[in-house]
Amino acid sequence: MFRRRHAALLLMAGVAGCRGSRGQEQGKGEAPAPSAAVSATRSAVPGPLGVGDRAADGAAPAVGVPLSAGEVAAAVNPEGAPAYAGPTGVLEGRVFVVGPEPPAVRGRDLSTCPEAVRTRGRLYRVGDPLPSGARPLAGAVVGVTGYKAFVPETSPAKRVVWDRCEDTPSAITLTFGQRLELVNRTGRLLGPFLKESPGANVLVAQPGGEAVSVYPTLPGRYTLSDRLGAEDVYKADVYVLLQPLHAVTDAAGRFRIEGVPTGTVTVHARLPALARETSTPAEVRGDAVTSVELTLSAADAGTSPGPGAASAGPMPANPTRP
Repeated sequence: MFRRRHAALLLMAGVAGCRGSRGQEQGKGEAPAPSAAVSATRSAVPGPLGVGDRAADGAAPAVGVPLSAGEVAAAVNPEGAPAYAGPTGVLEGRVFVVGPEPPAVRGRDLSTCPEAVRTRGRLYRVGDPLPSGARPLAGAVVGVTGYKAFVPETSPAKRVVWDRCEDTPSAITLTFGQRLELVNRTGRLLGPFLKESPGANVLVAQPGGEAVSVYPTLPGRYTLSDRLGAEDVYKADVYVLLQPLHAVTDAAGRFRIEGVPTGTVTVHARLPALARETSTPAEVRGDAVTSVELTLSAADAGTSPGPGAASAGPMPANPTRP
């Protein structure tokens, strides 16, 4: 049951589009009040839990958005299974892409950060080619499926630091129930928001100031952007997944995922810009690091997509409701 369900969670619900969702935004990283009384709705989920809390015994996922623990648990653990308490290992590796160089993107405004032409001026970011011709792939979404257990998210938030404008992330992964905290270390004001859930409040991230938070309250795919004139520099695809074993590759194509249950699992890599995915099996051993490599093909990537192409792909446009 869990083997089949986790594969579906990552590959289907986890990449669904989010239109008209009820995500909220608040300033200074303060979570809004829950939308309903925060109490468990399933016998397997202890309660009550407040926003930002987690169950003491680890049986319930952490909650950092204005949803009850029961609402989150009903989506991520519908069978009400106990939290996995067995041995775990680490998966790390690299993701590569083969094929032509990524095409330039027309109409992308990088005038507020000319240095970003190198990292944002093409459909996706790659490193220098290896002797084989494969290039390290940045911004690939990596996830693990196939483990027969419920692994709860343990942190109510993921923090992303905006520092050098040319190195801002193009993809971010969250687990359903987490909020996204954004820290501005650049030299300019930023106005972050999720396009699919703009909310009533206008966030302003001060340079060197406190974190501001956005609260996606449906699983699926969002677009993080900036209201204050640097949209194409700070835009990122945000994937809110129904399981916590995920990562995004860095500039060298590297990733690391900890806390993976032991046994045979499947590691998936997806490049949002190409809507392509690949996978490979891996054998996870307790207290050990398992290394894997995955390669995607860009053979049919096209030549010169428009400015919206980085979010293209056969993905549903409606929110994915648990």
